[in-house]
Amino acid sequence: MQVSLLRRTKLSLESLCRRSFFLALGLGFLFSGSVMAAPAPPKKTAVRRPMYQHMKPFEDLSNVEDPNEVYDRALAAFQASRYDEAEKLFKKVLVLSPKNADAKYNLGAIAEWRGNLTAALKYYKDALSLKPGDGDIQKAVGDVQNRMKIAQLEQENKTHAGLVESGQRAKRAFASGDYYEAARQLHQLVRIYPHEAKVHFALGQSLRALKSFEWSAYHLKMAIYLDPTDDSYRKAIVDLDHEIQLAQEKAINDSAQLALLHLRPYSGGEAICDTGL
Repeated sequence: MQVSLLRRTKLSLESLCRRSFFLALGLGFLFSGSVMAAPAPPKKTAVRRPMYQHMKPFEDLSNVEDPNEVYDRALAAFQASRYDEAEKLFKKVLVLSPKNADAKYNLGAIAEWRGNLTAALKYYKDALSLKPGDGDIQKAVGDVQNRMKIAQLEQENKTHAGLVESGQRAKRAFASGDYYEAARQLHQLVRIYPHEAKVHFALGQSLRALKSFEWSAYHLKMAIYLDPTDDSYRKAIVDLDHEIQLAQEKAINDSAQLALLHLRPYSGGEAICDTGL
């Protein structure tokens, strides 16, 4: 019984193996044709990045200052008139809290107190952009803008007064015959008012008196270019051309007379004496 059982089992295993072999062979021909395909290469395992790679390592937050505490210290320094210290602390507040409108407003107040109206206006406008409805900030912006306009008008008045004084000095110098001083004062006016025909005309007349004919003609022609309707400018050019012509003729005559003075009458006897014979 045992032999027949073992045999039957062996036969069953052999038949099962043969069936499995032919089955696998048939499936191989079925899927790959007459030739069995080579095994596919193994896939590369994707590199797995560690989780939380984008996160920063743990930071010790015990040393990070509270912007509110820094602001309180800045405000105390400001109220105690320690403006340098207050300025540094308010700027530190902006580093910790860039959108702190009150810190920008106080920095503007410090800049205004120092007379730096341009910086003050920038701080106030930045604060107003963060708090558009704040009446104090709006008033500060308007006050600084008015102060800047007044300062500009005062500077323009000083400049105008200085120009008037330069013109009067030039007039007095020309009348007294100090044409060089007149030309110097008028040259400063021309640099400030390059499009003023009268200033060019006065400078051209001063240079004409100094016999600087080339530059005189330049400024007189500029006066005509800027104001073609004034006949006095054209007459000055005509007079200058006539004076230049007379000066050239005089120079030619002077040269001729100087040459005649150096000429010596020639005779044979003087030539013999000159040779020492």
